[in-house]
Amino acid sequence: MRLVHLLDEQKRNELMIIYSEDVAPTGLTAGELHEGGKTYDQWPAIEKKLVDRAISYDLRPLEEHLQMIRGRIRGMCSLP
Repeated sequence: MRLVHLLDEQKRNELMIIYSEDVAPTGLTAGELHEGGKTYDQWPAIEKKLVDRAISYDLRPLEEHLQMIRGRIRGMCSLP
């Protein structure tokens, strides 16, 4: 799943977060969950829980690191 955080009001800078989880703990395989797979009918419920966990992930601990990255990007690109 890709999540995008727009970093400025002009929406010209973004941070893309790739979120994934291992399907193994479910006892299923990715192939079984794909369309045509034997457990494809379970995918909507699994997908909803995955999305809920992804969007509820707390990024605040990363804020200090993000500030450092923003500073480096500004320095490399001569941004204000």
